[in-house]
Amino acid sequence: MEKRKQTVVKLAQTALLAALCFVSFTFLQIKIPMPGGDATSLHIGNAFCVLGALLLGGWYGGLAGAIGMTIADVLDPIYIVGAPKTFVLKLCIGLIVGLVAHRIGKINESTDKKYVFRWSVLASVAGLGFNVIADPLVGYFYKQYILGQPQQMAEVLAKWSTATTFVNAVVSTILVAVLYPFPQKIFLEELIATVTEEINDEEKLRNFSELFSFTERESEVFDRLVNTEDNNQEIAESLFVSRRTLERHISAIYEKTGVKSRIGLLNLYNK
Repeated sequence: MEKRKQTVVKLAQTALLAALCFVSFTFLQIKIPMPGGDATSLHIGNAFCVLGALLLGGWYGGLAGAIGMTIADVLDPIYIVGAPKTFVLKLCIGLIVGLVAHRIGKINESTDKKYVFRWSVLASVAGLGFNVIADPLVGYFYKQYILGQPQQMAEVLAKWSTATTFVNAVVSTILVAVLYPFPQKIFLEELIATVTEEINDEEKLRNFSELFSFTERESEVFDRLVNTEDNNQEIAESLFVSRRTLERHISAIYEKTGVKSRIGLLNLYNK
């Protein structure tokens, strides 16, 4: 149950960061028109992709940037043809930032603010530096060989894209360095609260089981009765037992605790 709750929270945070990527790219960009009806732009969308990777890890952060900015591309008639490229590149930014920050720097295991700041900046530079190289290069081949754009036009766009992507990377790195400590504190406090709650729940469950002399299996059944909304069939399936076996365990729990229903069990547990 707790693992499922943590996953839901992380997905919600990913969705929030994806929305920030979308909003920052869509409404805070300076679009620069290019020949042939194309365009490049100055924007801060990548900053939130990097923030997502620093806060949630490479996959979640990368997905936040990929989903948020791909949707922005799809909704823009100029950028829509580049949406697949955007998805791949933003996902890669998140994965690289996550690799440097969490796998190499292990920033989640340190309480040294200077150490965390240094590695978060290094991770930002690594991810956004990759994008400075990959975005115009991949864009050149994508435009010319997949979309059939004339070579000269693709070259002009690649040159402009290199310049704007570099500016975006510098601005985004500075923005991440300024913003990261604030959401980090919020996410850390939430994580501590979640872990503390989980520890307290486990201790309460253990004490309750000892008080009423539950067997190990009865403790597992009791946990699901009071901490989930699963019905008897779902509980039986999660424990890999038959429904009849489960009902015998439930009857034993009711007998030991002196209650006659699941509601009575919940009231007793939450006193």
